[in-house]
Amino acid sequence: MPSRTSQEQFDRQAAEYNPQWNAWNGESLAWLIEHAHCRLSHRWLDVATGAGFTAVAFAPLVAEVTGLDVSAAMMREARG
Repeated sequence: MPSRTSQEQFDRQAAEYNPQWNAWNGESLAWLIEHAHCRLSHRWLDVATGAGFTAVAFAPLVAEVTGLDVSAAMMREARG
């Protein structure tokens, strides 16, 4: 069986990732926001951002958000 890199795996999953993640992520995201104690002067770094849900959720709470991901397809989903 051929091995795939993380980038290839997530590139392949990117289009379906949004609906799957949204279906179960709300409670975890609310917990993160509650416990992060963000201020408008803070900057948020979201490593392995995937489709960008965490970055988007924190954007109105901080001065700047940066999302990074190894998958170019995931980054396209996040920008959309």
